[in-house]
Amino acid sequence: MFRRRMLNAQQPIRDVIRFKSSEPTFKYFNNMDGQESEINVTPYQVNELKLGAPWTSMHSTFSECDALLYADLTNFDTSHVSSFYGIFFQCTNLEELRIGGIDTSYATNLSRMFAWCRKLKTIDTGSFNTYFVSDMSEMFWDCKSLELLDVSHFDTSKVTNMYLMFAGCEKLTSLNLRNFNTAQVTDMTSMFRGCRGLSSLDLSSFDTRKVKNFRYMFAEFGCRETHPPEDKLVKLDLSNFQNTSAESYEYMFSNFHALKELDISKFQPTPITSDSQIRCMFDNCFNLRKIRCTGAMRAWLVQNADINSLRHTHMMPDNDGVWELVD
Repeated sequence: MFRRRMLNAQQPIRDVIRFKSSEPTFKYFNNMDGQESEINVTPYQVNELKLGAPWTSMHSTFSECDALLYADLTNFDTSHVSSFYGIFFQCTNLEELRIGGIDTSYATNLSRMFAWCRKLKTIDTGSFNTYFVSDMSEMFWDCKSLELLDVSHFDTSKVTNMYLMFAGCEKLTSLNLRNFNTAQVTDMTSMFRGCRGLSSLDLSSFDTRKVKNFRYMFAEFGCRETHPPEDKLVKLDLSNFQNTSAESYEYMFSNFHALKELDISKFQPTPITSDSQIRCMFDNCFNLRKIRCTGAMRAWLVQNADINSLRHTHMMPDNDGVWELVD
């Protein structure tokens, strides 16, 4: 392991990163002069590359560095960093990441921060202060090996974008979002898409009154074939969800194979100007047998059954599905 020590303008980057071979190209955004400029270097040149401090942006710092195996940012001075956008994006071979104690108190953008880090099994976000963050889109997108993630302390009160936030985290078995404040969020597209390992999901704290896009939000959800039947999420309680601003539900629950019961009791019919807005909303939800909703919502769903794929479930009037109507 490399020794940990405070970084300064004289410390070479070799002390905090490790490559898997002697050939890869490393893409680095220099912030020493306050300007971001791309520098391509080989590991032979890395010895001469110095890191400046303090940083004001770590935008795409290690982005697409698929040769990166290990990184230790525990002693980076990030107290003035406003953007961590894509800092480790597509570091597909990164196996160990040490970021305990990292200062995010000035950050507004965490988008793509760990996206496509497909070999990381755990990410320590315990020190994260997200008070000023407005963008968490794609933050953990396609972290296929991620088994442990604690975001229960995240302050999301200013976040407007959660697009693809946890999409593709197929090995996560639990996710505590009970403290999430989503009152300002407008986009939840694909937020949980492909989260096949989750056996429960509490979204009771979610305020969705400003959400415009629910597209693919629960697509391919909770359907890993290796799950024992008792571990699959079969009931989805969205009873607090409101669709006041919603414009699209396209593929919202598509391929949610295990889903049997759905509570959307606060959803109301919304104007449809294009079939694409509700296209395949329930596509391949062939086990869905109960929906709790208003009478008006039931009529709206049934009326559009050919477009939203409800016709291929148990929920049509002539089938054995149960509609639990609320006032």
